[in-house]
Amino acid sequence: MRHLWKVPLYCLIASWVYWHVEIHLLARFAVIKGPDGSLSSNTAASMMIAGILFLAVIAVGGLVFFRRITRRALFCSATVMVALNAVFGTIAVQMNSPFWAKFSEWSRIVERLFYYLPLHPWIGTVAAWCAPYLFLLFGTQPTKDGNGLQAD
Repeated sequence: MRHLWKVPLYCLIASWVYWHVEIHLLARFAVIKGPDGSLSSNTAASMMIAGILFLAVIAVGGLVFFRRITRRALFCSATVMVALNAVFGTIAVQMNSPFWAKFSEWSRIVERLFYYLPLHPWIGTVAAWCAPYLFLLFGTQPTKDGNGLQAD
C-alpha cells in the first residue's frame, strides 16, 4: 500500500493552490464595483471559475499523478481522504469553525451545486467529501503478472 497517502496529499496541496488561484480569479472576474463604490459578486462567474478549477484539479490529478496507479490502490487512497473529510469536516461543523474548509476547498463546487437542489444541505456536503473518488476514473485495471497475482 505504498500509494495510500497519494490522494490525500494531492488533495491537500491542490486545495491550497486552488484557494489562492480562486481568490485571484474571483477578484479579477467576479467582483463588481458599483457606481457608488459598493462591491458585489457575480454568482455565475464565481461558479464558472470554481467549476473550471475543479475540473482542472481532477484532470491534473488523474492524468499526471494517478494514471499509473490501479483503481484498487486509488480507491484505498481516496477512502483515506474521504475519511479525513468526514472526521475533520464533522468536527469543524460541530465547532462552527471553517478550519477544514481550506483543506478541502477544491471540491466545494460539488457542495455549491447541491445547494441549488431541494435537498438537505448535508447531502451536498457528503457529496463534496466523496469527490476524491472521481480519481478512480483515471486508474488502471489491475494486470496479472507471471505468477497470476494482481500488481498494485
